Amino acid sequence: MRRAAPRPLLTDQRGSAVALALALLFALAGMTLLGFFAAHADLLVALQRKKERELFFVEEAVLHIALSSLNDRESSPLPGEVLTSPPGAYSTETQEGTFSGWKYAWRASLLPDLVDEDGDPATPSLLFSRAFGYEGSPFASGGPAVVRIDVIAGQKTRRGALTAEIAPLSMTPSIEAAWTSAGPLSLEGKIVVSGLNHCFEGEHLPAPAEDAAGILSRGTVLPGEDVIVAGAPGKAVLVDPGLEPGNDPLAFLNPGETLSSLDALSSPGGHGEMLEGMTYAPEGYQGPMDGEGLLIVHNPRYDPLLYEASRRALEEGVFLPEYDPGYSHLDPDCQPAVLEIVSGGDFRGVIVADVVGSVFERTRVVGALVTLGRSPASVRAEAELEVLFSRDAVGKACRGPLAHRLSFKSLPGTPERLARMGMKPDWAR
Repeated sequence: MRRAAPRPLLTDQRGSAVALALALLFALAGMTLLGFFAAHADLLVALQRKKERELFFVEEAVLHIALSSLNDRESSPLPGEVLTSPPGAYSTETQEGTFSGWKYAWRASLLPDLVDEDGDPATPSLLFSRAFGYEGSPFASGGPAVVRIDVIAGQKTRRGALTAEIAPLSMTPSIEAAWTSAGPLSLEGKIVVSGLNHCFEGEHLPAPAEDAAGILSRGTVLPGEDVIVAGAPGKAVLVDPGLEPGNDPLAFLNPGETLSSLDALSSPGGHGEMLEGMTYAPEGYQGPMDGEGLLIVHNPRYDPLLYEASRRALEEGVFLPEYDPGYSHLDPDCQPAVLEIVSGGDFRGVIVADVVGSVFERTRVVGALVTLGRSPASVRAEAELEVLFSRDAVGKACRGPLAHRLSFKSLPGTPERLARMGMKPDWAR
């Protein structure tokens, strides 16, 4: 009987190597598959986040569409009077449209107050009494009216919802004169300043209790022989050395938390365009005066107190406590912004300017004028300038557009949530 010859050692080693290679191959394949699945999962997450961001940007764009519509002076679905004299629970009609292939709908509603002001459930106030209300607010609940905007947007099977709480830009200046001047004032030419109360159109209202001073100044007022100044009895011109109108427009205008920077305001229109709404001209203004609203002409680097202290120190040798050697009234960047009235017109509202220059065309301001400069200022009118006090015009000028977001959140656009929002157009069903 013959014995089987033993297998060579080399054959065993080759088999082990093949098995090891196969094991490594399977391991690599498994790792590759795991990496593929992980990458696929990451891709799915990235795609989902991309879709969510895209939906959010669409919702935000629709919110801006809603704000633009609400602020349209001619066709706003939210009447301006409901912000100050609410007629009861108020909501606009649902507005629908399309945007870049998306369908959307939005609606604006006044939020109910948190507290029933008079304890009578039949007459609840509709103004919000929240912490963003500002001291001295003329509104019943201590703050501006709050509007909730509900937005839904959809495309095929994707839909989302958004809710934002919006308040109007609001100012509460304490204006008690047709012209408030923070410094000495010299007037020459055809200038009429009346603190008698006028309506929005400039007609005199015979209500003595509403009349104010013609000119209220922190320094001396020198009216020329052609200048006419009228006011409540004994208040044609009032000089009050303790007058503190503030060093910048926001300090004077007393904005609520809905406005923290003048940069949030738009620039005045181009040549030939009417002034409208709240506008800010940091480099001065020489355009037409026709229009209404709030016009702020102020260089943010100009500080009236520091400027006057520098002027007196360098020109008169008088050093005031506010003097700062690092701030020079000779610095070109620190010069006051000038309202130079080259093109006249009729303006209804409030003008706050560092200084007023010359007047070359007939101009009428119905509302109030404020100049912030502490240094002596000279205004000469080559054509007639009228400044007529109007509480009505001041009130309208200091209620700006719905622009600031008090809160903003994106919500799942489920059918249940849309139903609770009371908005469910056909395409969202």
